Amino acid sequence: MMPLKNSFVLSFVLIITFSITAQERKKGFFGQPTAQEHAMLTYDKDPEATAVILFESGKNSFEMVDNRLTLIKEVYRKIKVLNAQKFDGATIEIPWYANKSSKERVRKLKVMTHNGGLQRFVSEDKIFESDLNENWNVTKFTFPDVKDGSILEYSYRIESPFFWGFGGWDFQEDLPKIYSEFESSIPGNLVYKRSLFGTQELSLNDVKVKKNCLDVRGTEQAAACEVSVYAMKDIPALIEESYMLSSDNYRSRLEYELQEITDFYGDTSYYTKTWDDVDNEFKTEKDMGRQLRYENYFQQALPQQLLGIPDAFERAKAIYYHIQDHFTWNNKYRMYSDVRVKEAYEEQKGNNSEINLALINALNAAQLNAKILLSATRDTKAPNPLYPVLTDFNYVMAYVKIGEVEYILDATDKDLKFGIVPFRALNDKGRVMDFENGSFWKSIDPEPKNLLYIKAQVLVSAENEVVATVTETHTGYSEIFEKQKLHKGSQANYVTEKESQLGSIEIRNLSINNEKNPTKDLTLEYAVTYEPEIVGDQIYIDPFFLQPEFKINPFLAENRSFPIDFGYPRSIHYALAITIEKGFKIERLPENKSFKLPEDIGNGTMLFSQNDNTVYLRFTFAVNHQSFITEAYPILKEFFGNVVNLQTNSFIVLSKR
Repeated sequence: MMPLKNSFVLSFVLIITFSITAQERKKGFFGQPTAQEHAMLTYDKDPEATAVILFESGKNSFEMVDNRLTLIKEVYRKIKVLNAQKFDGATIEIPWYANKSSKERVRKLKVMTHNGGLQRFVSEDKIFESDLNENWNVTKFTFPDVKDGSILEYSYRIESPFFWGFGGWDFQEDLPKIYSEFESSIPGNLVYKRSLFGTQELSLNDVKVKKNCLDVRGTEQAAACEVSVYAMKDIPALIEESYMLSSDNYRSRLEYELQEITDFYGDTSYYTKTWDDVDNEFKTEKDMGRQLRYENYFQQALPQQLLGIPDAFERAKAIYYHIQDHFTWNNKYRMYSDVRVKEAYEEQKGNNSEINLALINALNAAQLNAKILLSATRDTKAPNPLYPVLTDFNYVMAYVKIGEVEYILDATDKDLKFGIVPFRALNDKGRVMDFENGSFWKSIDPEPKNLLYIKAQVLVSAENEVVATVTETHTGYSEIFEKQKLHKGSQANYVTEKESQLGSIEIRNLSINNEKNPTKDLTLEYAVTYEPEIVGDQIYIDPFFLQPEFKINPFLAENRSFPIDFGYPRSIHYALAITIEKGFKIERLPENKSFKLPEDIGNGTMLFSQNDNTVYLRFTFAVNHQSFITEAYPILKEFFGNVVNLQTNSFIVLSKR
């Protein structure tokens, strides 16, 4: 039997740039859609597509602009709209980078909508610029008069002083594509490593040397360039599925990474670094590394009783909960700038890096030898495991080893227990920056015990009323998510939302225990009134009226393209004791059932028993692993379907005596 559990592997091919034969290359010309493109009504390879990209091309090259060697990025795209009502791609955003001294510039932007013989351009006053963050900006426009059958074209040029920002090309996106091409023309004094990611195959892979491609002022002869053309055709849309890591992990794309530059005087600068290089750079140069030098400050700033706790584990926990309680996270992410640990501690608020770097400094002040762990959030691609790409990382946590046990800590969320990684950061692995022995990869594992336990005493009265006294306990990520619901608004709003989720019930007398205490499990106690269904002289009681988890199968698609990732293992225990007053006859109890996944990685069991006028139900559900290979999809789909069917079609049937 094949293994069902998934270990994340980044799929890519290092592109070799010699001995390659050219295939057919297509051409596209702005403003000249063909009659066949105008006549297209549907795309037979994806009949449900709202639009299809007919043709797109990108070209990155180098030119002399204002006597400076400049990276030029040119893009042309032609889109056929098939269902304008559902099409959501009429607004285009072009990202560009800027720092304090230089910036990229968007030039020669052309935008046109074709409706048969009618053409509409976008005027300059309908093109806008806005800031995304401290370094990234966008130029934005919206196509006018988009209808079924419209053909949308745009092209632009970016002039960039940032050679390291060569970027690459996404062959696969959320729309299907008939033809997608990328060309690079790189002078011989620049060397880039390139990698192809994803599962789609190149239809064109052509590399050659072009002499005299670039005239550089002040040099005796023109430079030669390596000219590469890569293309794909008939590319399916990348459709996000439920329970998956970022789609960028699976997108078919081409990436370039700058390795070295030789200037026109013969001096070479190296840009591709080893982790040893990065370790040294972090320790001596990076803003984040410099923020680890506040050990002495925290020895004075921390409550002194924390530093004096003799047991290392208890000392680490006490410091963690102090930092967690001391700070309020501003919901901002920062990595290599705007990180000021001392100021943030004094102001009692900060970004994620400031809070967790404060935690590292505080642990080190307590002689616990904590280190930075660089990671990436789940909504971004996992870091490249083969060589350092610092832009792959967007999140910082703390790493500490106490005895033989390793812990990853994050103090940004008030609801996290010591040693639990927030759900947003459960993304394969991170890099521990050990400046003494060298950095290393560390698996980022979820909390293994994540339980929802519901226990209830239920009474079915002679008046056909069903009332229950309920105790609900949450641990692990179940606790974290339930606390997030509680924090959204008032207790009354929480009750209303819970009633809406469960349906046909009224909740009273809600009591919440340990909502603000991250060291203990969250417990809810409440009373419930439930309305059973009455058909003739029979009463139908849904025994799962307190447990709404499995009303719909999350896996309804016929097939699956990507691995399944729940993020963490999970389990549910559901126990009812249903006392039925005299005057009723128990006509039927649901049949006991049990389902299992192979390799003991999941199970679902429903057991009913009866003792006089009391019916007992015990339901257990568990998925014991967080991720599964794509090939496991049919088994998971069937398993969840069985559990949903069990919960939605099991009734206790009563009748009046």
